[in-house]
Amino acid sequence: MICFSPFRKCAMISAHYGFSDVFDNLIISLCKFTTLSSESVENLPTVFGSNGKAQIAAKTMFHLAHRHGDILREGWKNIMDSMLQLFRAELLPKAMVEVEDFVEPNGTISLQREETPSNRGESAVLSFVNWLTLSGAEQSGQRGPSTENQEAKQAAMLCIKQCDPEKLITESKFLQLESLQELMKALISVTPDEETYDEEDAAFCLEMLLRIVMENRLQRAASWWRGLWWASSDWPSACCAERT
Repeated sequence: MICFSPFRKCAMISAHYGFSDVFDNLIISLCKFTTLSSESVENLPTVFGSNGKAQIAAKTMFHLAHRHGDILREGWKNIMDSMLQLFRAELLPKAMVEVEDFVEPNGTISLQREETPSNRGESAVLSFVNWLTLSGAEQSGQRGPSTENQEAKQAAMLCIKQCDPEKLITESKFLQLESLQELMKALISVTPDEETYDEEDAAFCLEMLLRIVMENRLQRAASWWRGLWWASSDWPSACCAERT
């Protein structure tokens, strides 16, 4: 298994001397080791949850971003790519996928769409078919993969919870201005464009951006708002559509 201790040492040196390009390359390399961006959303929970090296890489990546986020520049895009993949795979902590909604009785609404009755019906049929398949496999002395997949997903969710990705948002108010602007640009750049538009993905990215703005509303001068306005000039207009 790869030892990530050298990554931490290189990160500490690059942070001490302000070598943003070196630190960016370290984060980009760690992102590749996590496999978060290379795996399909359907396979991500199982693959990531059963890959110890990928989990250590993710923990190292988030740890370095928490500790040395001030010198992050281009590396923010890779981290936001990973965050979006985690959202799609439903591996993010519950607090990151829920937003305030005064219309709902409990005061919150999930950014991830719940299954409709028709989808639940289809799921029930698929579950029945899977049950028949697994029953046949058990009769043949073979073990079905459902239990292993569930355990892998639980391991993946626990790992991401320990990474504390929400801390990147809540502690953005402590970032230097240049790093903060790069974070917002990265978040906007990973938002689906008109050709690849997905309502849930766009809502998640917009919500993260709004949370960053709220965290920094009192700590920042008006200068960085100009950077946000410039960066958001290409924001898909559909992101601002009224939620139905």
